[in-house]
This record gives sequence, C-alpha cells and structure tokens, in this order.
Amino acid sequence: MALRSLSDILDIRSNPGQLHPTTPTVSSWTTVLRLGRRTAVDRGRYLIGLGEASSRLYLLESGRLSVVLSWPDGSEKTIQVIRPGSVFGAAFLFRPDLAIAGIRADAPSVVYHLSRDEVFRRLREDPRLAVLLCENLSETLWLYARQIEDLRFRTVEERVAGLLSTLAARRAKVARSGSALRSESRRSVQLTHSEIADLVGAHRVSVTNSLRALEERGLVEVRPRRIVLRDPAGLLRLAARAGPESVAPGAGR
Repeated sequence: MALRSLSDILDIRSNPGQLHPTTPTVSSWTTVLRLGRRTAVDRGRYLIGLGEASSRLYLLESGRLSVVLSWPDGSEKTIQVIRPGSVFGAAFLFRPDLAIAGIRADAPSVVYHLSRDEVFRRLREDPRLAVLLCENLSETLWLYARQIEDLRFRTVEERVAGLLSTLAARRAKVARSGSALRSESRRSVQLTHSEIADLVGAHRVSVTNSLRALEERGLVEVRPRRIVLRDPAGLLRLAARAGPESVAPGAGR
C-alpha cells in the first residue's frame, strides 16, 4: 500500500491559504469523534484483536483500555494504558498493516470512532485538526521512546517514578479539558503492582519494593489498586536525574 503524505491528504500544496480556513471549526478531535459511531466493549474483550489491522481513529469516553503484546508462550504484556479522554489509533490511519498489538478492555468501556475516510474528510474541511493529529502522534512516539530509555538507563525506582508522573500529568490534562475529576483523583494512578511492572519492564516484587521506598520518602501513598502522588515535583526530580552517564545499562532490573 502506497503511503499518503499529509499534504496529499489535505490537498493544500496548491492552496496554502487553506491552512487558515474562515469557516467555523471544531475545537478538538474529542468534539469530532463524539459525532462518530459509539461502541461498548465488555471487560476482557478486545476492541482491536492482537495483530488485527485497524484504520480508525478512536476516543475512549469511559472505562480503561490496555495496549498489549502477545509473547510466543501465550502470555501478554501491557505496553500502554489508555484512559478516558484519550484519542488513539492515529498511526494506523496511515499504515494499518503495521498493527502488532491489541487493545483490550480492562473495565467496561465506551469508545467513539471514525473511519479513515471520515477522518481524512474532516482534515480537508479543517486542516488545523492535522496539527492536533500530529501532536497526538508525537506524544505516542515520545512515550515509546521514553520506555526504551527507561529500560536502558534507569533503575526500577526511577522508572516507576517516571511512569507515575507521566500518567498523572496526562490525567490532569484530561481534567483541564473538561472532565469532572476530584482534586485527589487528578493526582492518582489506578494500577496494580503487576500492571506497573509490565509498563516499566520489571518484576512485580521489584516494583513493590520501589513503591515502598517512594512511600517512605513521602513521594506517594500506596492504596489498593491506586497510587496517590503526594509530591509530584519530587517524583519528577527523581525520574529526571538518571541518564546515559549515570546508570549502567540494565541497572536495577
């Protein structure tokens, strides 16, 4: 399948002024996607099967989804958690044949979605949506690059601190966009120790020990299936202190 450039999709090469349309525009992809098809996904079911090609853009309205990989022994590994308010699936609009993971519902979930053709139609109508789509792709790329960096240069404790900081920041971003979350909920992450272990590439026992150490330092409070961030700035400092010259590859695994 031939790749289509963003300029081809928008058809703006001969009309740069189209980047500044005078017609009324929507404020975000969240607004657009809520006009699409609504699908409910039961807990444990797959929105997108493992390795299944997809060419849709999605919005998670409620619930929780996980992006999972399958190992040869049949086990699954979570590589990303998708929270309400998140837009996902942008990469596969351009290369649906590259799908290697599945998306599973960890709780009863509701998603809205638009087909590839509908997304491209919206882009032509309002090219400013393309900027938001590029931001979404950039954030996803940053998250995966951060995971690779963490595995190579950071201890488990630093990886856990970084993950909690990132997830809490994204939760707060969703709250600022209009979601009614209580103050404490904006500073908390709902994950089990095993789920955190999958996301940071470590053993569950190592994650439990790291969370205990973070709690003793007053950075977090560990509750059943929830981690409350007591000192978000301190977590960020801990996550940022490591780098290629400070930690030996594979340290703390």
